[in-house]
Order: sequence, then C-alpha cells, then structure tokens
Amino acid sequence: MNKWLKVLAAGSVALAASFSSYAGMINVGGVMWDPSAPSDFSGVTAVTHQDINPVTGEISGYGRVTTLNSAGFSSFCPGCELTFQFGGFSPVGGGVLPSPAGSVISYSGGWLNLYVDFTPETDPFDHGSLSMANTGDEGGANALWLSLVGHETAGISFVGTANGDGSGNFLSLGGAGFFDVIGGLAASNIDTNTRLRPDGTYADLSFFSSFTINVTQLSADGSANFSGDSIPEPTTIAVFALGLLSLSTLSRRKSNK
Repeated sequence: MNKWLKVLAAGSVALAASFSSYAGMINVGGVMWDPSAPSDFSGVTAVTHQDINPVTGEISGYGRVTTLNSAGFSSFCPGCELTFQFGGFSPVGGGVLPSPAGSVISYSGGWLNLYVDFTPETDPFDHGSLSMANTGDEGGANALWLSLVGHETAGISFVGTANGDGSGNFLSLGGAGFFDVIGGLAASNIDTNTRLRPDGTYADLSFFSSFTINVTQLSADGSANFSGDSIPEPTTIAVFALGLLSLSTLSRRKSNK
C-alpha cells in the first residue's frame, strides 16, 4: 500500500470513529441522552408542582423529569432520578393571582435548577410523592446537573394565562417562557443558544407548562415540557476534528504529488 493510501485509510478510520462517537450516547453525571436524536434536546416533566405566593404573586415549585429525548426515566437515568426546583418568577404590573379566567400575567426573572439523585425517592406517576425536601440538593447529597435563569425580553421571561374549564370552580393554567444556562454538570452541553426570541436574541431552552387549579387554591399539580439543542462532549468534538484533519492532510499530500 503506497503512502497516500495509508493516509486515506487512517483518515477514513478516524472520520468513521468520529461519526460513530457523535451518534453515540452522552453520559453526564449519570444522565444519558443521544445528541443526534430527532427530539434533541427535549423532555417532559409529567409530575410538576407549582405554588403562588398570595401576597407577591411569585411563582415557585418542583418536579421530576420523566422523559428525555423520547426515552423513559429508567433509560436516561438508570438507577437515579433527575429532579428540579424553580422560583423567582415575579409578576410585572397588574394582578398577582391567575384569575379570573382569561387573565394574562407576565413575569420577570426566574430560575430553574436540576439535580441528579442516585437515591431515587419520588414516584414519576405521583405528584404527592414530590416535595421541596426531596427534589433539591438534599444537603449537598445530590449534584447540580443544570442551572438556568429566565431569559428576559423587554423585562419579561414568562407569560402565564388562566383559562376557565367550564365548571366555574377551576382554572386551567398555561405558561410559556425561556431559559439561559448558567451552570451545572451539563452546562457545556446545553449552552447552545438556539431558541430564537422575538427580539432577535437567543435562549438555550424554551418551556411550556400546564396546570389545573381550583380558583380558591394557590397550589397546583400539572406537567411541563422543554425543548432546546445539545452539543457533544468536548472529547467527541475533538475526535471529529481529528477525522477532518486526517482527510485534510490527505488532500494536501495528494495534490502535491
């Protein structure tokens, strides 16, 4: 085999390895997902709890991620659970409570922290099994997997809407907003800035929430989903770059013959 064929073989192997690695699973702190999945990076939290401060109107709550890139919790977090807490969403002007039906409240600020817990203690099908005590860092026992803050446009990071369900006693609450990554084990993988906002800025994740709440209550159970994009781990990118470098070297050497 002549010299340039050897270089071709080496370059092909490296490039094939890079594509194989790129298509493989990423494991960050025990949480696994495929960055090449059509749904990347998206998830569902089928068990989410929300509280509203009756005086300030600030929104806070907690939950557990139950689906990630279309994979169930036992697949993306085997032997662990990915929980979260949020808060700091403050109403901007107007009322502080989501009533009557048809009212819309805009919020500023906000934060969201996700934790990976290797001593699972919540039920992914039961809202009542979750609390502020078992969805956070639990005294440092759980690792901060991802930390985000609300992405503001004209001072607004989240918009909530109250809708009547026809019974006169309940409201269906819906909300939408955006987040920016600021830290956590998976920060470098999710800090992609791919969610385009109306003002031309980019956020890392968009999210939507849905709750059913009695008009006399300040707490609600529901669900939420988020969407964004992820990038491979630095080592994966390095391997991919080496594959391209090998082919580039081959091209230069062949042209010089």
